[in-house]
Amino acid sequence: MAKVKGKKGRVQSLKEKEVSEPHPLLFDLTSLTVTASKRLGFGAEKVLKVAQSLYEKKAITYPRTDCNFLPPDILPKLPSHLNALKDGNYKSFAIEASNKPLPKGKRVINQITAHHAIIPTTEKIQPTKLSADEQKLYDLIVLRFLTIWFSPARYKETEVITNVAEELFQSKGKVPLELGWKEIEKPLTNKGKNHQNDLPLLHEGDHVETRKCSIFKKETKPPKRYTQGELIKAMEGAGKTIEDENLRQQLKGKGIGTVATRAAIIENLLSRGYLTQNKNTLAPTNKGMSLIRLIKERLPQSRLLISAEMTGE
Repeated sequence: MAKVKGKKGRVQSLKEKEVSEPHPLLFDLTSLTVTASKRLGFGAEKVLKVAQSLYEKKAITYPRTDCNFLPPDILPKLPSHLNALKDGNYKSFAIEASNKPLPKGKRVINQITAHHAIIPTTEKIQPTKLSADEQKLYDLIVLRFLTIWFSPARYKETEVITNVAEELFQSKGKVPLELGWKEIEKPLTNKGKNHQNDLPLLHEGDHVETRKCSIFKKETKPPKRYTQGELIKAMEGAGKTIEDENLRQQLKGKGIGTVATRAAIIENLLSRGYLTQNKNTLAPTNKGMSLIRLIKERLPQSRLLISAEMTGE
């Protein structure tokens, strides 16, 4: 810090590149749960219950799916799904989407499992028929569905390397060029946030002043506690944390529970007092930690009972 303080600097290199961010995948039950947990504070059981109610009201397609894609044979029907959205809150986006070509590419049309991704149906849904929670979840599903018609979001990223007294400093900036699909999910994702990070206009070789120097001390933080949505995502890929390469390969595509039972497993742990929930965050109780400790320390022959590999198998 003493070496560079108050010294003149020079822009040693300046690189600019354009980057694009494609629309997110359509919802399966897990990704819907993760998103609803994060944005709406819904628990996993609540997401399943509200989604089931929307399905029974013919507002959305079958919700208990583990697939993010649509089959090719649904393509001719997609305009009818759009038309059903032209009278409500989504009118302008639905009209704009209907003037665009049908979505292409493997992010939308791909191999499906038993049921395709969750999308709004061809039924025109009156808001008065939905409860407040149903409307919130329906909004998430509709807006995600609409994104598949829109172009990727584009940004200009700038990286500047400045040389001050032979010490190198990095600065980065990111400026949106075209919002694309993000224009649709903006009401949900950008509440009061400004993602723009402008740098002044610079060129390679420019001379600059060092006006301020600071040294930061930081500490690594432990991983954040799970929300219900994040825990469901972790259950889906339970084998990913296993060190044994062979076991990890065996568990590929296997997890704890199924797409339809994971919410109930979490509720069971909460009702039995093994977990507790504070706002959106889950934590183990003393009872839960004592159980795991007992098995680890007193019942070594039963350790498989608390292993992701046995549960996955």
